[in-house]
Amino acid sequence: MKNYVIKKTYGATDFNAIKEVYYRTWQASLGNLVPQGCIQKLEEFDWDPDDKIGSTLIAVSRQNEIIGISAFGPSRNQYLANYGEIYSLYVLPEWQNLGVGKNLMARSLPKLDRVFDSVFLSVLSNNVHAQSFYENFGFNKTEYFFNKITDYGVLQEDIYIR
Repeated sequence: MKNYVIKKTYGATDFNAIKEVYYRTWQASLGNLVPQGCIQKLEEFDWDPDDKIGSTLIAVSRQNEIIGISAFGPSRNQYLANYGEIYSLYVLPEWQNLGVGKNLMARSLPKLDRVFDSVFLSVLSNNVHAQSFYENFGFNKTEYFFNKITDYGVLQEDIYIR
C-alpha cells in the first residue's frame, strides 16, 4: 500500500511547499553535478504557480506533505514547438527510490500523449541517474542539447525525446 497519493494542483495548493521540493531536491541531487554557486543561488528560485497550475501533479504523503512534483505542458522551446515537454520531475530525497517519481511520470505522460505526438525533456549531461530513469520511460537521447550560461559556468542539458 502506498503512503502517498498523486493529485493535480489547484488554487489551495501550498506553492511554498512545492518550491521547497524543488530546492531540497536540487541541493541533494545536483550538489555534485553543478557548480556550488548555482546551488547557493537556488534560494532565490521563485516557483510561479500561475505558469503551471493545471499542468502540475503533486505527490502528497499521508501526513499531507508535498513530497514530489511533475510539471509538464507544451514546449517552451521554439525549435521543438509542436512537442509536449516534461518541465520538471522532483521527489524529496527521503522519498526517492520508492516509486514516487515513476508514478508521477506514469500519470504525466498520458496527459501529454493525448495532445502531442512527441514529448521531450532536458537533463544535465552529467546526470546519469536521471538519464537512466527517463530512458526507462522510452526517452532517447538525441544529438541536441541546451547550454545554460550561468554566473558560475555553462551547464549542458541533453535533449531526450519520446
